[in-house]
Amino acid sequence: MKVPRVFILIALVMTLLSHEKDAKPEDTLTERLDKIIGMQERHVRTATIREFLWDHWSRRKPATLLLTAVSKEGQAAHSEYKILLLRGNALMLKVATIRDRRGYLGQVIPKRDGGYEAYTVEGVSSKNPYGVETEAASAVLATYVSVASNRYWLRFKGWAAL
Repeated sequence: MKVPRVFILIALVMTLLSHEKDAKPEDTLTERLDKIIGMQERHVRTATIREFLWDHWSRRKPATLLLTAVSKEGQAAHSEYKILLLRGNALMLKVATIRDRRGYLGQVIPKRDGGYEAYTVEGVSSKNPYGVETEAASAVLATYVSVASNRYWLRFKGWAAL
């Protein structure tokens, strides 16, 4: 019995659509840190960023963080943190930064301002997550340990400048 081409085409389309549903898009977080937000909100957003990166790194899940940081003077830096799953089940954190420069007529000129690749990301617990003063004694967290995101910081190791 010969199967009509229409049925073959419909079966092919249904197969492709079912695979598209299974393929999950990469997680993306977009954050902005500037002088408009208060220090309390800045700490909350920083903790959210830290938790996002640590969660995806420890679960070995690809992700992208798009961070815009604006200085007191109004100069913006746009950074992209990308967690990539490489061959051999290795992970890499790739960071690229672009800074906005001002031309003599006030125009915004984006300029690449370096970046790096890190091959190890560690969660480091500390009573003081900024790593200063006497309460800065630290310990590396195991990936399965759950700690509040304002009680640890991230350390990127094994990096290469781009």
